[in-house]
Amino acid sequence: MSRYLFFLKNKVAIHVDFDGVDFYAEKFQLLEQGFEISGDMVEAKTVAEAYELYKQRYGDIDVEYPMINALANIPQVVAWQTIFRG
Repeated sequence: MSRYLFFLKNKVAIHVDFDGVDFYAEKFQLLEQGFEISGDMVEAKTVAEAYELYKQRYGDIDVEYPMINALANIPQVVAWQTIFRG
């Protein structure tokens, strides 16, 4: 099982793999962008399952995971910044 921590901003939830090598960098970048840690750590077999568990525990969210997941070879925060750079 993997562990995921979720960050929330304007009802948009983004996950960070707690055991990933880039966890601290991704966490810092999300906090710098105004995201806040949301809820407790979620343990799940897949990212999709983690989002489902998160939604069950904390309510309805706008999930950005499918779009960012398409850029799986890029750290999630870098992908987020690339997509939404203004």
